Amino acid sequence: MPPDNRKLIGAIFDVKPVDKNGRLDVTKMENIKPVLCLKKNNLNQYKLEPVAEYGDGSISIGIASLGKSRKENDLGDGSSVPDIDRAAYVIELEEGLNQGGNSMRELSDIGARFVNGNNAKSKSRIRPITQNYRRAIPKIGALSHENSEHARIIAEIGKRLILKSEESYAPDSMGISSLVSERAVLTNNLGPGDIRKAEVDLWLSHLQKNRMVLREIDSRKNSFFSRLKNAFFPQKLLVVSAILIIGGAIAYYGYGLKDNIVRDSNSAVQNLEDAKSQIVKMDFSSAAGSFTKAYEDFSKASENLNFMGASIGSLLADLPGASKIKSANNILEAGKLLADSGQVMAQSMDFIAKSGSILNPASDAGESMAKMLNSLKSGLAVTQRNLQKADVLLAGVDVQSLPEDKRASFEDLKSKLPIFNDLIAMSVDYSGFLGDLVGVRGAKKYLLLFQNPAELRATGGFPGSYGTISFQDGQLKEFFVDDVYNLDGQLKDNIIPPAQMQHITPTWGMRDANWFIDFPTSAKKIMWFYKKESGTDVDGVITFSPTIVAKILDIVGPIEMPEYGLILDGKSFASEIQDEVEYGKNRTQPKQVLKDMAPRLLAKMYLADKEEWMAVFNVLISSMEKKDVLMYFKNLSLQSFAYDKGFTGHVQTVDDDYLMVNVSNIKGSKTDNVTDTSIKINTKLENGSAMHKLVITRKNNGGDQKYGFYNKSNPAYIRVLVPEGSELLSINGNSNPNFKPLVTYNKSDFRKDADLSNLESSANYDLDKNVAIQKEAGKTEFAFWMIVDPKGEQTVEIEYSTPLRPVTTNYELYIQKQPGLVIDNFEFSMDSQNISNKIESTPVLNKIGDRYILNGSLENDLPIKLNFE
Repeated sequence: MPPDNRKLIGAIFDVKPVDKNGRLDVTKMENIKPVLCLKKNNLNQYKLEPVAEYGDGSISIGIASLGKSRKENDLGDGSSVPDIDRAAYVIELEEGLNQGGNSMRELSDIGARFVNGNNAKSKSRIRPITQNYRRAIPKIGALSHENSEHARIIAEIGKRLILKSEESYAPDSMGISSLVSERAVLTNNLGPGDIRKAEVDLWLSHLQKNRMVLREIDSRKNSFFSRLKNAFFPQKLLVVSAILIIGGAIAYYGYGLKDNIVRDSNSAVQNLEDAKSQIVKMDFSSAAGSFTKAYEDFSKASENLNFMGASIGSLLADLPGASKIKSANNILEAGKLLADSGQVMAQSMDFIAKSGSILNPASDAGESMAKMLNSLKSGLAVTQRNLQKADVLLAGVDVQSLPEDKRASFEDLKSKLPIFNDLIAMSVDYSGFLGDLVGVRGAKKYLLLFQNPAELRATGGFPGSYGTISFQDGQLKEFFVDDVYNLDGQLKDNIIPPAQMQHITPTWGMRDANWFIDFPTSAKKIMWFYKKESGTDVDGVITFSPTIVAKILDIVGPIEMPEYGLILDGKSFASEIQDEVEYGKNRTQPKQVLKDMAPRLLAKMYLADKEEWMAVFNVLISSMEKKDVLMYFKNLSLQSFAYDKGFTGHVQTVDDDYLMVNVSNIKGSKTDNVTDTSIKINTKLENGSAMHKLVITRKNNGGDQKYGFYNKSNPAYIRVLVPEGSELLSINGNSNPNFKPLVTYNKSDFRKDADLSNLESSANYDLDKNVAIQKEAGKTEFAFWMIVDPKGEQTVEIEYSTPLRPVTTNYELYIQKQPGLVIDNFEFSMDSQNISNKIESTPVLNKIGDRYILNGSLENDLPIKLNFE
């Protein structure tokens, strides 16, 4: 080969085997043999010749040896490369690659043959293959060994061609569409550090085509260079100047994208509003669709805003004055995450709206229940991560860069995001709880107690009826309701009942086992009795108040029971059922009406539509919060969840002051339904103690009611729980009944219960004050009787002191409400004479005269917290 043409050997590397679509044909490349074996002073011993020819017009060119080299390196595949000095040829290769000329003609001169070739003059390379990219070039073929310049060259050949049909769409006022395509090719195999350098080079090469833009920003660039000349290293200076050029280009191009971004963003917000309206209407499927559309709109806006690529965008976001770009990007990305989360939530609500089907014994909802729960938990977990990312993105938004009329809405969104996150976390917990409750992977059986608050007992009411409910693999298997006396009749052991009940029953059974104020303690005793009476175990105890059934009937509609001449709705349910039980024709099985009603109520629930079932679901949740539903489980996971949510009815453990007034109706029929209860407590802080005056008033409104069970005396055994170590100072107004046991318990066939004996053995009876002072559930307890006749009223005043922690700047009193007890008139007051006039409290106390007062109804537990100087 003539010396002048030796450099043109490099042109062979522009010949790439491709398929019919113009894509690089990797199969053909694998068939190419080692092609370039150079020797500095003896090039004439090599010549180019065709190695393979393909039917689509492409060829493979190789170099054949005319002689034998002095020294060869084995490549491991049967071929070899002379061990020669490569450095000189790298320089020659670069020069040849960047030299113009007709490479196809020159290749023909040295023996290459072309099929359907194009003899057009080849174009010069846009930029050299420099040392900057050596680390990022992949190793390809037989020449891919470390420190091989040939491997780097071959890798350049291996870069994927991009067809016209694959180019990303963008307005072409600045050639952006081709730029996006080239960026995708360029960054395909590069590492993070090399991507940034490569992108800068690529953008600069394209921006040079637009002279108008360059002229506009040239003066800025020069002044910028002079200011930063001594502040940056040359490499950083190059990057910063490139960024400035790109920033000007983006500003120019941004006008073309602004309308699209605004349009897509507005559409996304509208879809979010539509989703909100659809959720209110219980149309969860449509809401999920609207959230999906919102996500797509946010994505379009985000793609338009980030057309330059992630690395360039991150560089720009760090520049002064680019906060709007960064803030807009963060908001759009957060919008995508929130829309995605909203879709999952809508699907979750749709799942809940369908979950009533598990109550249908004839359906096959069990398997779908398990699948839906698994899908729900997975989706909620993803949503949790989305919200955490959205929180970080919104925290990086510069509020001042937002339009002034949008800032308040943005701040409101940020403030509500943690609440949304908490709701998602709660949904995750509830989905797991529901799956464990219905036994999606096994069998579960629970004992149901229908506690009637019209006849109060320690944990909510007398359980005249009970039931069992069984699940198998997430599907209802059995639901059974019966009279509690039928089960107690199976008990063979004679167990001594609580002392306060011995005048109405000789033995203790499951009907009276909810005697302990702490529900987990009572539940264990109930399960113990159930096993002795039925011979079977249960996985837990769940109590229900009849008030829940009344609320459900208000939603799903009345139940017709023509055999009893009854139509049961929310208003008439309690009184009509009680009337049938007390005075109905069936005296051998007076509660048969409940057994007949139960499956009809169940059918009403599982046949309810989405809107009705969601309302039922809300009733159940609110009933748990108000303690109309209590739970105890053997399963530690279920019990832990119920305990944390306050569904277990346990006596609260607190570090400061505490009060609970507990009422048990003993042979007072259903008179608690017509008896009003008022509780007032006044507190003074003196010498490290809280001095309390507790006033309990009960008024019996019976006597002239339609139903006889409302027109009886109300004998109530009252237990006041206060912090351990509290001292009773005085009590006035309580009753002194002369109740006597029905039998003598010193006979051998009666035995004591160990748990009940431990409670009663701690009692210290003050006969003068007609009060027992004992310990229960880790508290000191004052116990006494209040007996109120029809149309009568009774008030008991108790004074006691409670030791406090040695802290003088705050005071906390936890008021725990008994399940089932209605307290329409509650009042807490604190004298202001011994504390500062400056006081902060939760809830807020009103200053009236020389007292701070809080009054109203007590519907749930009430923590009172005061801070003062």
